[in-house]
Amino acid sequence: MIPALEQLVGSHHESTVKRGGEATQRFRMATRNLVRAICSQEKPLVLFLDDLQWADSSFLDLLYVLASDKVCKGLVLIGACRYEEVAHEDDLANFLRDLEDTSQTIVTPIETHNLPIWAVNDLVSDVLQMSQNRCKPLTRAIYKKTQGNILFVLKCLESLFDKKIMVPGEDGQWQWNCRDLRAWGDGVNNVTDLVRHKIKQLSSEDQMVLTIAACFGIEIDEYILSEILPETDVSGALDRSVESGLILDQASGHYKFVHDRVQQASYGLIRESDRAEFHLDLGQNLQKHLPEEDRDMHLFLILDQMFRGSSLLEDQDEKDKLAQLCLQAGEKATRSSDFKRASDYISCGIDLLSVRRWRDQYYLSLDLYNAGAEAKYCTAKYDDMDKYINEILSNTRTLRDKIRAYSTMLISLSARHKFKELFEVGFSVLEKLGEKFPAKSSLPRVLSEAVKTKWLLRNKTDDDILNLPDMCEPDKLDAMSILNIMCTSIFRGRRDMFPFVSFRMVQLTMQYGKCAVSSFGFEMFAFALRVLGKFDASSHYAILGLKILDHYKIREWTPRVFTIAYGINLYFAKPMHTLVLPLRHAHQVGLETGDYEYAAGAATMSSTLSFFLGKPLLEVEKTVSPYVQLMKEYKQDQYLKLTLPLLQTVLNLGGHSKDHLVLTGSMMNQKEMIGGATESKDMSLSICIAFYRLYLAYMFDEYELALEMAEESRNVVFNLNFQHLFCEGLALAESARKQKRHRQARIHAAKKLVKKAKRLSQSCPTNTLNNIFLLEAEICFAKGDLDSAIPLYQRSIALADEAGYLHEKALANERLGIALGESDNKFRSIVFLRKALKLYEIWGA
Repeated sequence: MIPALEQLVGSHHESTVKRGGEATQRFRMATRNLVRAICSQEKPLVLFLDDLQWADSSFLDLLYVLASDKVCKGLVLIGACRYEEVAHEDDLANFLRDLEDTSQTIVTPIETHNLPIWAVNDLVSDVLQMSQNRCKPLTRAIYKKTQGNILFVLKCLESLFDKKIMVPGEDGQWQWNCRDLRAWGDGVNNVTDLVRHKIKQLSSEDQMVLTIAACFGIEIDEYILSEILPETDVSGALDRSVESGLILDQASGHYKFVHDRVQQASYGLIRESDRAEFHLDLGQNLQKHLPEEDRDMHLFLILDQMFRGSSLLEDQDEKDKLAQLCLQAGEKATRSSDFKRASDYISCGIDLLSVRRWRDQYYLSLDLYNAGAEAKYCTAKYDDMDKYINEILSNTRTLRDKIRAYSTMLISLSARHKFKELFEVGFSVLEKLGEKFPAKSSLPRVLSEAVKTKWLLRNKTDDDILNLPDMCEPDKLDAMSILNIMCTSIFRGRRDMFPFVSFRMVQLTMQYGKCAVSSFGFEMFAFALRVLGKFDASSHYAILGLKILDHYKIREWTPRVFTIAYGINLYFAKPMHTLVLPLRHAHQVGLETGDYEYAAGAATMSSTLSFFLGKPLLEVEKTVSPYVQLMKEYKQDQYLKLTLPLLQTVLNLGGHSKDHLVLTGSMMNQKEMIGGATESKDMSLSICIAFYRLYLAYMFDEYELALEMAEESRNVVFNLNFQHLFCEGLALAESARKQKRHRQARIHAAKKLVKKAKRLSQSCPTNTLNNIFLLEAEICFAKGDLDSAIPLYQRSIALADEAGYLHEKALANERLGIALGESDNKFRSIVFLRKALKLYEIWGA
């Protein structure tokens, strides 16, 4: 978009072209970040955008991102348009309404009108350097024709001078004859007549240069005109047009019509009946004579000319050549994230194909329909996309020719959350590729796949796996790609099938060689092992996945691999505080590369870690709130819904809600969100809400509610499962202490949770050892064994202090203070309760 930027920031590698909304969002974010970087309140940037009535939807979408940016404080946008050319439902009108209503951006309308007669007289007096009284007769004649239109006024003055109606007198003042002035007025109807008359004063050669230039729009490129008119002195013709006041010299061979009316008048010299042929000749001429390296640079310009004359093409070979150009232009527009233009070019190319396209133009048809389906997906035209995909699947000859269309279909189904259809299509395609999956999951089948995978990995060191040859077999590469597309959706919607998919990616790697997808495959395999309770093996293969990622050095894979590795698989293998920065890095790289799904996932997980690391609540709120805004902006609803309960929990703890136990406030409405989760069968969201309610219920001494929520959030995943058993264990212990009913059963259940906690903590005890000591202390307290409980509380406090867990140090002090209060040592009880109060205040609760 701005090639000269390379002089400032250096060259960049070509990244993988993102598909769909990710590429569009990536482009918009890059533009927004550029504008943020070059302006501030002290050094504002003012952009004046003319002729907005001609702006297309793609440009207005980009402009919306800039205009609605609340972070950028130094940008002023000024737009000009002709209101009479903007209908109520036009893109520009909708854009302005959305800007005010949706983003609350201040839009200040400034309506400009034609000049009143006194102002026209001022202008004429100033231009002619004559008194205002003497100019009045001339002004009346000009105003009668122009009604104060500024361009028309200036062109009238030029016309009067050119026709020598206005001549210098002996006194050095301009003079005119009123009879000549009236005769001149009778021959002038509009500004276009004046401009056309001025153009016709040029030589026929100069008129031809100007006419051809007008076919390309308001901008004029001397190089292009010279290629079309090699025998003509194009440079001299343009200089003479500059002298005539028709165009402006913008240096370096670039010119511009002084006004769009001048461009329209120049174009009007071509008879309407001849225009299609004229444009077709121009396009074919450029295609034939431009050097090959320049043809791609000017591809859109060439194609636009040829297509305006395409109705004259009768020979199918010529149509095929134009359709090929449409494909090239569509692919080029896609690389520039201009999917609307890409879609238009490709649709035009498809229209040029013959009725027997799948017989006579098979590969061109295949490429056009595939590119068209992807472009329609990118512009959210799903019905049109489905038609293109069905056309491909109905007419292609081999499975290999269908794979690209299947991939687009699966990506779109995932984006639309049509998981049932996604699984049906995905598993069907995988079976055709030789990768069959069971219709239903069962523990014996899962164990069988686990054993098979373990057998393939036996005696293999990390170096052995890293030195595997690259995967070459096309069907297996396609299978890995399909599995990658499906994997996250399968975890959300068919969790019973998740182990099979993760095992299969590793099996394919071990049998046919590694590829970039293998890094993600090993992370998902590690995740499956963790679900099965194989924590050491999970950590080992998570690190191997990171090594494979480093081997391929493909930056676009960083967000998904880092998110699963550091957000899930290594949670119990590394100190928690070391996981936050890699997750934030994954988030940033995801934004930069357009992987917004995993950028959002990394944000959710790093936010959760920050909270459970005991960072001050205000700091957590300030960190998480921008993430929430980005998730909204990039429509990452899945992770947004999982993050809002966390943020509302922070607000509830800080006293910013009507009911501490209900997740309803400025961030979310608990009842509405649970209703939506129930309706959409989103178990992850329901479990997430129940978990944070468990946490709040325990913190606010509602232990029966806490136990109820513990049951509802039993299958909590990611990095919440330890916190779940910790909170449930504390609630069990305290409810057992306060109630004789179920005491022994609840103490027994709490002890079982301690055993689970210890198993989870074996790899990196520093993460959770303070929690285990606190839980054991609470069990002793529930049994009435204060002598055993007090040193356990003290150990928990010391470990929490050492780890920097402010909130858990506060909790341990509180629980010790309460325990001491049950004994005769009231003074020490107050000391610890005051410490707890102080720590809670520092935490922000």
